[in-house]
Amino acid sequence: IKVAKASDVAELVADSSMLKLLIVNEGRVAVNLAGTRKLVIAPALICLSEEEVSFSEATNLDLTIVYFKGTEVRDEFTMERMQSGEFDNEMGRTIYQDYLLVKGFVSGENIDNKIIPINSSAHLKVLKLADAIDNELDVQADGFWPCRSRSFLMELLYSIKFLRADGGKDRRRLCARQLLLQGGC
Repeated sequence: IKVAKASDVAELVADSSMLKLLIVNEGRVAVNLAGTRKLVIAPALICLSEEEVSFSEATNLDLTIVYFKGTEVRDEFTMERMQSGEFDNEMGRTIYQDYLLVKGFVSGENIDNKIIPINSSAHLKVLKLADAIDNELDVQADGFWPCRSRSFLMELLYSIKFLRADGGKDRRRLCARQLLLQGGC
């Protein structure tokens, strides 16, 4: 697990061995993935893996990026096994429930599943969890810092899962705001 702050996104997402959560704190950026372009306006989340992605039209961009490996959620979640689709048919099993926490990061997912517009309270919660992870990794106060940093990561992933499952209420409202501001969502 690693947490970074940035204003230039292209270099920081190039690591193909890690899943990446980009927390868009301020500004906007166009995300280009699999021939589809989406404009992302803060606050928002972008969930990525090793896929070919490019960014353009960054304006006043401020990001917090959380890097992690799928194996930090579960030993079986290597990049290769997640990409294979092996876990897509494990319904009703604990491994599938855990897989749902990282599935939105895996390449092959629709770009709409990778970009999550969020409201200010969700943004604050996600940012606090990223800061808690960063603090644990930095301070390492005792022998339990690996457990606490993983616990904060799991809480962050559950928060993202619940944001996706909110029935789209916030997403529809935020997309309407984006349409008004930029002509696209």
